[in-house]
Amino acid sequence: MREELDLIDILRKKKHNAKLFTYESKPLKMKSRIDYFLIANSMPHLVPHVNIGISIALDHRVVRSNFNLTSNKQGPGLWKFENSLLLDDEFVSLIETSCSAISETFCELDDKQLK
Repeated sequence: MREELDLIDILRKKKHNAKLFTYESKPLKMKSRIDYFLIANSMPHLVPHVNIGISIALDHRVVRSNFNLTSNKQGPGLWKFENSLLLDDEFVSLIETSCSAISETFCELDDKQLK
């Protein structure tokens, strides 16, 4: 599936042969790599730093990475609203509450485009 979608494991790409693990069981004397951060094969230049970090779970580690997105020019983009969300009462309630709060917070904003 990874090859089919042209994805790479950025940690392996950046750290090559480093022995890094995201799971370690000291009682079982076992280490393995169970967590991955996959990105498009065309994007490794956008990741200046990636490493394994400490997690709140004692036997697990996290994959941490930084992305440099400021150098990329964005295209026009496309936003599409999933209108089936309007059938979800919890979503509708959250949006109604949020819109009211946002509207009150920014009521004195002069820039109509930002508003």
